[in-house]
Amino acid sequence: MLPSTDHNQPMSLCLEVIAWNGEAPHETLSCVIEQRSGSVGRADDNDLVLADHEGVVSRVHARIEFDGGEYFLIDTSTNGTYVRTLDGQNFFLRQEELTLFGSGVVSLGKHIDKSQDNLLYYSSD
Repeated sequence: MLPSTDHNQPMSLCLEVIAWNGEAPHETLSCVIEQRSGSVGRADDNDLVLADHEGVVSRVHARIEFDGGEYFLIDTSTNGTYVRTLDGQNFFLRQEELTLFGSGVVSLGKHIDKSQDNLLYYSSD
């Protein structure tokens, strides 16, 4: 299901860390992006700041852009970004973009099947 393009309804994208550095986070790490752009990575000025002990997450690993009622994930990293939608579609992005719809899992710099680490859950409404 694609996100609504009705601009009268609030629309947001939630990103929540579900596994990081080999374990579930001790506190909730998340951000909500509401009809705007945002970013994820190691740098302190990202909307979602992630410590990286393995060197796979870039300073600004990915940007989230909101345009025409849709959210786009734009990989800006060296190691790429893996996305699995709730319906099981898999995508690998390296300096590419993907329309995010519904919900799923994003992995920064690590293949989702090979690692249950560096995982972010995303959902849009």
